[in-house]
Amino acid sequence: MNSWSVDPVGGPWFFFVVACLLVLVLLVSPSKRRLSVRQRSVLVGLRTVSALLLLFAMLRPTLVATEIR
Repeated sequence: MNSWSVDPVGGPWFFFVVACLLVLVLLVSPSKRRLSVRQRSVLVGLRTVSALLLLFAMLRPTLVATEIR
């Protein structure tokens, strides 16, 4: 039997604070330099993917395999 378990780095409150900070960072717009819509979309997409990967890694997911004999 297999099950998934998570153990966030620093505990759930630390994870929550980091997640809130990442959301704030995602809301920060690029510098005053003009960016095309495509460039802005790519930048937002890359930031979002990297933030989600960081949060996933911070959860420390673990597959627990239990063998019944």
